[in-house]
Amino acid sequence: MIDKIVHQWKQTNTSLGPLTGTLKPGHITALIGPNGAGKSTLLRLIGSYLKPVSGSVRYGDVFLSQLSPFRRARLLTMVPQVMPLGFDLTVKELLSLGGYAQRRGLGRMFGSHAPEEKIQQVLDRLQLEPLAHRSYRQLSGGQAQRALLGMALVQDPPILLLDEPTAHLDPGHAKNLITLLQELAHQDHKIIVVAYHDLATVGLFADQIWLMDEGQILYTGASEKVLTADIIQTTYGIRFQIIRHPATNRITLLFP
Repeated sequence: MIDKIVHQWKQTNTSLGPLTGTLKPGHITALIGPNGAGKSTLLRLIGSYLKPVSGSVRYGDVFLSQLSPFRRARLLTMVPQVMPLGFDLTVKELLSLGGYAQRRGLGRMFGSHAPEEKIQQVLDRLQLEPLAHRSYRQLSGGQAQRALLGMALVQDPPILLLDEPTAHLDPGHAKNLITLLQELAHQDHKIIVVAYHDLATVGLFADQIWLMDEGQILYTGASEKVLTADIIQTTYGIRFQIIRHPATNRITLLFP
């Protein structure tokens, strides 16, 4: 049974590495670190959108770099912060493209898009129904980000990679998104990796944290092990106040 990604990269000292690590189904892994630490680059390497100088990215025994783009799309998808389109689509049409990777052969050219029932489920789940027939180009940053996530959910791969998924969202939609990611990981047993910058909230939902700086993974583990006052001060140059959430007992960091 394929149940994990193993990745190891060795690159020049001007980029990333050497790095090694394991990503587990049923877990949300958050990549954190200062600006320029390499979070987004590492995310693209995990997805094999970039090729490492040496080493490999594997899903079980499958080397992702050896797969065709269509076969790789059946395993993973990356949700960017923004995605410029060269042509206009409604939100519903954008979501329908999520079924493209699931079709085979000539079905990609002539087959139908994703099933209507699946698209409707995602529209409802992400509260996108009021925007279904609006042009993607007319959406706000937060609305566009939810639409891109919707396309990924229609595709329904076992691995989701997200680059700053709450960056443009208001608090209500950010909370809903985090809850959804937890459901996808813990109930659907997906591998979820997020590049994330908000230290105040990352400890509230991430199952494991990889702390990066200058292209290296410095610390990995549960939030209690990584989000300590000394580690954060050394990495970010500021000492945060660490407190526990009164309902969940999870860690959150506040400016002193």
